[in-house]
This record gives sequence, C-alpha cells and structure tokens, in this order.
Amino acid sequence: MLPTLQPFKRPWGKISDWSLKWQLPLAENKCQVLATGAGIAADYYLNGVPLVSTAQVNHLGVLLSDNLSFSAHCAKLAARGHNKAFLLRKCFPSSDAFTLVKVFNIYVRPIVEYCSVVWSPYLKKDIETIEKVQRKFTKRLPGMRDKSYAERLTALSLDSLELRRIKIDLYTCFKLLHNEFYQGEGESIFKLIQASKTRGHDWRITWPTARTQCRHHYFVSRVGRIWNQLPAFVVEAPNVNGFKHRLDSVDLRQFCVVF
Repeated sequence: MLPTLQPFKRPWGKISDWSLKWQLPLAENKCQVLATGAGIAADYYLNGVPLVSTAQVNHLGVLLSDNLSFSAHCAKLAARGHNKAFLLRKCFPSSDAFTLVKVFNIYVRPIVEYCSVVWSPYLKKDIETIEKVQRKFTKRLPGMRDKSYAERLTALSLDSLELRRIKIDLYTCFKLLHNEFYQGEGESIFKLIQASKTRGHDWRITWPTARTQCRHHYFVSRVGRIWNQLPAFVVEAPNVNGFKHRLDSVDLRQFCVVF
C-alpha cells in the first residue's frame, strides 16, 4: 500500500522516502492530488515541487471523483457499452437472438460490470444510464421490438444489470467472509454481529452508522443490508459455487431500485 501524501509542512513526505527506498523515481509533473471530504485545504509537494489538484482521476480503470460520486464513471461506461454493442450488431449479422445475447455477454457486459463492487451506483439516473446499454441492445434483437424490457429479459433468460451487480456484491461478500480468494481480508472489512438472537443466521454483519450519502451506499453498508436478510441455508453454503446455486432460489428483485 502506498503511503499518503503529506501537507506542505513536510515537503518531502513519506511518499518521497518510499520512492527513494525502492528506487522508483516519480515524475512530479505527472502526479496530482485528489482531495476528498470537507477537511482543511492544504498544498502538497513532492521533492519540493508543488502538486496540482484535480477533481477526477482514472485509477485502474475506475474514474474517481473528489465528491466520491461515480456518475461520471457510469456515463463513461455506458458510452463504451453502447459503442461496443453497436459494433457487435454490425459485425455479427445473425438472426438468432440467443446467439447475439451470448456475444453481448462476452464482449459488452464485462465492460459495464468491471469492478462494480467499487462503483455500483445508487442514484436512479446512474442506474438507468447503465441499464440502457442492455435495454437498447435487447430491443433491437429479432422478435423483441414489441416486447417490454421485463418481457425481453424473461424471454432471453437474462437478469437486469442492476440485479447482476447485487449478485456480484453478494458473491464478493461470501468470498471475504469465508476467506475464499481473499485470504484474511474479510476480517479487516466485516464485523460479525455478536448476539444471541434466534432470528437470522450466524453470519450477519454490522457496520458503523453512516453520516454521508456516499458512505451509506459504500460496499459494506450496501451489501450488508441484503446479506443479513438472506436465508441461513444460502450463506452457509460450503463454497462459492454452492452459494451461487442456492442464491438463485432467492428473489433479489425486491432489493432493486429500478429494475
């Protein structure tokens, strides 16, 4: 984990010490500062050079904003998804709707679902922006133009993108709590409820009270409200594949905001 930048009172800072220790020189003119929260503004320096502040930064494919809103990221993903879906319709002139859906699932859906655990939207406008990628694509499939979006999803055996993001959150939560693929990380993220209540299951989690909107919808709070309501036989699955299979028996559409 990279050390945080230090204010102007210590111009060299820990990040300079880190770069010197590991012999990884940093280009000061390419470094920027993304400040979040309502703290006191401060000037930051790297090797004596002042760093420029920015409102957005692209980190590992996710567009982060200083207000911790992912609206710009959702718009960016939707634009890429629409463009890719349009190219697929031109490159695959097939009349079989199910073949085109498979192509969509392979080439388009990973784009709009990449790292969704981090940026999963909670605003209705952002949810609809992402969902329009699949809504528009399915409407142009052969024999689907006169059907509603819900009817198209049923006919094509598809889940809405919002519902898929909920499932991805739950899959990740299961892996963290059961130490599958994330060895030891769950203990630092989740805190199990230490109570003797008879209702619910033994894997219920708790989280601090949120004072801001973005904190109320971050991963632990977002997934915890759904995770705690799952049946015991689902969360007590022996492995992640069994969890996915058992989760299919639970109607998660009640937790969807729009779709």
